[in-house]
Amino acid sequence: MSTQPTTVQDLKKLANNTGAQWWRDRSLRKLNCFIAVIWLAQVVSGFDGSLLGSLIAMASFKRDMGHPNSARVGVLQGMSHAGSLFGGWPGSFIADRWGRKWAMAFGCCIEIVGVIISTAGTNFNCFIAGRFFLGLGLNVTLSIGPSWASELAHPRQRGVISSCYNVLWYVGAILAAWISFGTAHLTNTWAWRIPSIIQAAPPFIILCFIFWLPESPRFLLHKDRTNEARIMLARLHANGNIQDELVEFEVTEISMTLRMEAEANAKGWNVLWSTRANLKRTLIACSLPLITNWCGQSVISYYYSVVLTQVGITTTTQQTGINGGLQIFNFLCSISGIFMAERFGRRTMWLLSFGLMIICNVLMIILSSVYAEGISSDAGYGVVVVLFLYDASFNIACNPLLYCYMVEILPYYMRTKASAVAVTFSALLLTFNAFVNSIALNAIGWKYYFVYLGLLFCWFALIYFFFPETKGLVLEDIAVQFEGDRAATVKAGINPDIFIGTHAPLEEEKEQKDPSKAITTATTIAV
Repeated sequence: MSTQPTTVQDLKKLANNTGAQWWRDRSLRKLNCFIAVIWLAQVVSGFDGSLLGSLIAMASFKRDMGHPNSARVGVLQGMSHAGSLFGGWPGSFIADRWGRKWAMAFGCCIEIVGVIISTAGTNFNCFIAGRFFLGLGLNVTLSIGPSWASELAHPRQRGVISSCYNVLWYVGAILAAWISFGTAHLTNTWAWRIPSIIQAAPPFIILCFIFWLPESPRFLLHKDRTNEARIMLARLHANGNIQDELVEFEVTEISMTLRMEAEANAKGWNVLWSTRANLKRTLIACSLPLITNWCGQSVISYYYSVVLTQVGITTTTQQTGINGGLQIFNFLCSISGIFMAERFGRRTMWLLSFGLMIICNVLMIILSSVYAEGISSDAGYGVVVVLFLYDASFNIACNPLLYCYMVEILPYYMRTKASAVAVTFSALLLTFNAFVNSIALNAIGWKYYFVYLGLLFCWFALIYFFFPETKGLVLEDIAVQFEGDRAATVKAGINPDIFIGTHAPLEEEKEQKDPSKAITTATTIAV
């Protein structure tokens, strides 16, 4: 029995009632619009990640928060991460019990409550209370969103769809940076309240569309709602053709894989360590937030104002302007990372990213030390350049691949649980960063970068020895990389060749070049 996993190229052998270009196909346009709404969940995270850095540079915010010292700045940043520690379990429970869409709705409601509390408050305590609830909601939406989008995506688009999810972080970051730049000139509390309240817009939009968003077909098949899943896949992946070869393959492979996985693995949270392969998956999933949060980029993202102040760039306009430009630059680098990962592979991009960050970290240490020792004031501007290069190195892999790679290596029965654990672990790391980074930067300045230099070498070795390649593989077949011939999809003997020729092209398909215009017949349903 072959242990070669099924690739997206293999699926091209199957007849599929969709156009080659998604924007010209009615079914794929509709599907991608649904996924775009789910992507908004990550916009909230990016908005939050960039917002506080801009607010700290505002005089009105400092006044209303009681002119916080470095320790209280750490509390401001860390409170949302502390809230995230408590969102993993309820989000995973709701997602596995009632579905992805209702877990997302729950998370969005909590986020809105958090934004209202932090914006309506007038002091430090109210603001951190709101950020706690915001963080709790963010854990839920970040645990559910990547899995849901990936499970809905058409097989030939799944790699790009999954990679795009985390790139939307920078859309939120750009909005926060430039909205804050626009309100920074205000001298009253609306300078920081306006960008704060706008943070509620993405979860509100998701809630407005939640009843129209399709449930994950894998969730439906897991709950034995096979007919619903078949109809949904036909509508979203085949313009309503329920006899489509690709749809038949997807329904069969997902159903049989879920059944065999359920028989072979423990129930509940024990699945995370029930087998050696599952334990390896869980450890890799948890290593992703570890290597991306402790690579030195978090110092730039959350404390850029402190870093810039240390090299002589002190005015609010300068700092918020540099932050706005940096976020746009980061977004463009992340977009390029998506297509590079599809071409060169996930593993290659991980290694390239961390290799380049090692070089940038060394440059950061040299230039910061030269400026701090008074050897050259121009070295401060060199630090700004390296900030951009450091972020570019980070964003060609760490941003687009963080959730994409996590979702790919996790089978359905582990996906929401392991994702919740990883996101909660990420929140724990970020909470630590929030308290320690600010204090360390003020205490030892540029010497703190040596800590991250050592860690970068460790993460490079970790990736080299333990990260498998997942490029171009069908979601269910990535299990072969961990389990070989013990993988459920191999045991089931599922192969795309079995489905070739099982569906004769519809007459209207023969007559029309654009399959999105197929006429509804006895073998098609309305899309």
